[in-house]
Amino acid sequence: MSPDRASSLHRAIRLSQASIAWSLVSGSSAVAVGVVVGGLSLAGYGLDALADGAASAIVLHRFHTERREPHRADSLERRAARLVAVALAVISVLLGVSAIHALATHHAPEVSGLGVGIAVASMILLPPLAVAKRRTATRLASAALRADSTLTGVAAILALGGLLGLVLDPVVGWWWADSVIALAVAAVLSREAWSILSDSGL
Repeated sequence: MSPDRASSLHRAIRLSQASIAWSLVSGSSAVAVGVVVGGLSLAGYGLDALADGAASAIVLHRFHTERREPHRADSLERRAARLVAVALAVISVLLGVSAIHALATHHAPEVSGLGVGIAVASMILLPPLAVAKRRTATRLASAALRADSTLTGVAAILALGGLLGLVLDPVVGWWWADSVIALAVAAVLSREAWSILSDSGL
């Protein structure tokens, strides 16, 4: 294994560890708050964050194993990419169905101080993490890490959507904003899942 690849593997492992830690804390909190206040984007962010944590764990195992057994890299990469793509697809379906139901019933989320705090913190922390994952994925030619970076980036978008959804209805009466944002993100997740499966030949 070349020194450059070994260094990139080390960076991928560290990024995955950081992602797991933040995802577990913020994801579980966001799901709980989103369910209580009825915030689709916030709950969607929580689900995406938890999926991101699971994906990061898969990627972490994949890169740890490559360091010990480099000959298994290709098979591990395909398996990891498949699992992460499935996570993207499942979340897109759940989020899309929930958004359509909320639009049909004119549902709007309630304001939550904790929800706003989670959203703001995630908007600050997640974009740099997503960019770092994407760059490392490019260096390693890893579809799995690229998909994981997408989950992280989408989590940041959902955090923004969650924040907008919590404040736009009481401020300007846009009760539909939370659902529309969630629906748009669901479409992006679905497209990304298909792209990963197609590009990886899975």
